[in-house]
Amino acid sequence: MRNSEFKEIMGIMDEIEETMTRAMVVPEEYLVAGGVVTQPGCPTWLNFLNEVTGGNVEAITQLQEFAGTCLVPEKVWGKALVLHGTGVGKTTFIRILLELVGEENTSSVSMEDLGDHFVRAELNSKWLNISNLKPADLESPYFKCVVTGDPMTASLKYEDPFDFCPTCKLVFQANTPQCENRRCISVAFSFHPSVVNPNLVHELENEIYEIRHWAVQGLGRLNNQGHFTEKTL
Repeated sequence: MRNSEFKEIMGIMDEIEETMTRAMVVPEEYLVAGGVVTQPGCPTWLNFLNEVTGGNVEAITQLQEFAGTCLVPEKVWGKALVLHGTGVGKTTFIRILLELVGEENTSSVSMEDLGDHFVRAELNSKWLNISNLKPADLESPYFKCVVTGDPMTASLKYEDPFDFCPTCKLVFQANTPQCENRRCISVAFSFHPSVVNPNLVHELENEIYEIRHWAVQGLGRLNNQGHFTEKTL
């Protein structure tokens, strides 16, 4: 690894540590000497991912890496996440992403609405944008602009227009069977349980500190590789 790459990775991990310090107070039972967060484990979360992906290890790895990118709002990786399929779990996964980044750092803007310069302003300084996938979304020029962090112009009422580079991570959910786009990580949810656990989200929220650590591990792997884990055919 080149020295410049090592410095970039360390800088990103420092950003995550600072973000975690700002965003949450870690319970004492999760601290060891020096204030390092331990990882007792997140078995409910890992079991959930195993079920909803049908045990697809590569898909789980990609979800881990993408979750890690959501913790670093200052950097983009050129990929959106599409959760597709008729199975359960898409909304639950998104709910946990919201817990990780905070609802105040999340927007819900569709690509077709970004033609409005007032709507574009809603993406400024956001970490995550969640929307339902529509047929024309991935062909929108605004999709490419947001996913790659290209500059765009927006406006607030009664104020002058301003330029900004969006860094929010895009997450789409869809009931379509497949999504093929080189700028997307496409993960199929095909699990249809006979019995639904009504307390699942609450149980997962109880593991949120360990899930955050799980996401940080995914980000570390992503930076070491220089790209998202690729699916094998």
